[in-house]
Amino acid sequence: MSARSDPALIKANAAFFNGDRAETRRYLREYLDSQGIDEIDAESAGVPPLVRWLDAQTQDDRAARLEKLRVLAAQPDGDGQGYAPMAAAALVTEARIDALHRPEKRAAWTTILIALALVVVGASLGGTIALAINRNAANPDGGAAGSPVAVTAAAPADRSIELPSETLYLAEYPAGVLRAVRIENNSLRAVDSAGQMLIPIVGARFAAIEMQFECRAGICAEPPQARIDLLTGDGLTVPARADARIFNGRHWEPIARGRVTGAWLVYEIPLDASLRALRVTPAGSLPDAPPLEIPLVR
Repeated sequence: MSARSDPALIKANAAFFNGDRAETRRYLREYLDSQGIDEIDAESAGVPPLVRWLDAQTQDDRAARLEKLRVLAAQPDGDGQGYAPMAAAALVTEARIDALHRPEKRAAWTTILIALALVVVGASLGGTIALAINRNAANPDGGAAGSPVAVTAAAPADRSIELPSETLYLAEYPAGVLRAVRIENNSLRAVDSAGQMLIPIVGARFAAIEMQFECRAGICAEPPQARIDLLTGDGLTVPARADARIFNGRHWEPIARGRVTGAWLVYEIPLDASLRALRVTPAGSLPDAPPLEIPLVR
């Protein structure tokens, strides 16, 4: 049985997708016990990249997480699933966050970022990546994490998952029908309107959801004619970031009755938060009208 088809790893991957770190660790531990593996370190041989990725991303200690990501990034991407490049990208993002929080060391970090991208991505892909940082847009006064960083690099990988075409994932209201199409948890593809990469604040991640809207009114000038908030498993209500979109993703377009448009919505949520549902509040709803919900877990 391959690692990707192991029941415990399937459950671990699903738990990680839903942002449940504790459950991910539990199922990962179940898999490791079945393989006779006590701990995963740099010397552990034959550990699948998926296992190393889940192990690294669910560490409580940031230093341990970064070290495990470095080990994974330096490995050949033999399974073709892209976990080594993903680890490399995560390391570059972490370095950018550190640089933003230490403006007096930004010049030194620029050199480190370029070297890090060339080394870890080159090691995992057998090639190199060209990373150009636009220093004029880097906010010399020191911006907060979560602000746009001008980076030109290889297009980030699309790690989104398609949702089944079922009525469970849609909401109907007078203006039209809204459907959740795809989910990308922990997305690395968030950009602003100018195409500059966005990074979440420390301790947070981006969750992106692709939505599709069919207009059933005469004219839908501002699709989806509703507010869409994200509900997390621990009770948070998070609005979509108005300044964020997905790299090369679709955007809402005004449409008339019978036409369909779509867009990616980006939410910034805590690393340990799970995705529960979307709360849809149609425009013009009465104050006491209950909002609609599109569940994201079954």
